[in-house]
Amino acid sequence: MLEFRRRRPAADAVTAWGRAMDLQLSRSCGTCRHAVGGLTSVAANLLSHRIQIKGQRLQYERNRRQMLYRDFIEEASKVLYRRTAAR
Repeated sequence: MLEFRRRRPAADAVTAWGRAMDLQLSRSCGTCRHAVGGLTSVAANLLSHRIQIKGQRLQYERNRRQMLYRDFIEEASKVLYRRTAAR
């Protein structure tokens, strides 16, 4: 005669608890993936912004030096012209 075994209630509770934990773990992993993606996006944005600001600062310094050099050359030319014209 065939005899069917029934699961014990305690085993069913353990299995249900295991499924609940699997579901919770799955949700946690999904949340972690979103958090990592968000942090990656923020880090990339900050790095891009930092590079852009550095480029702007270097361009400003280059322009400032060019203007300073231009002013120096103009003044030196005027002084040299005055000295040679006075002789």
